[in-house]
Amino acid sequence: YEVVDKSLEDIKFNLAPIFDEEEIEAMSTKVRYAKALDGTDYIPGCIGLNNICNSDYENVVVQVLCQVVPLRNYLLAYEAPKEKKHDPVLTTLADLLRKMY
Repeated sequence: YEVVDKSLEDIKFNLAPIFDEEEIEAMSTKVRYAKALDGTDYIPGCIGLNNICNSDYENVVVQVLCQVVPLRNYLLAYEAPKEKKHDPVLTTLADLLRKMY
């Protein structure tokens, strides 16, 4: 069953973040800060990724792709097509990027 409580909205957003065009455009012009679970400040998008089984080169590629503004904006706004089969790599990369930001 679904629990409906206003205090759970931030958890639901962090599990499946959605950005509108104004928010995506603002990422290129304004520095925004967020709070980590331990209370430290960080800049969304400028985060480290876990190194699982020597995946550090893969993490570097993902970080570099995040810095290409047109690609970043496309992936932040990406929605998988509903009428045809979606590309699992593109969908997963878009999900990861949205969670990083």
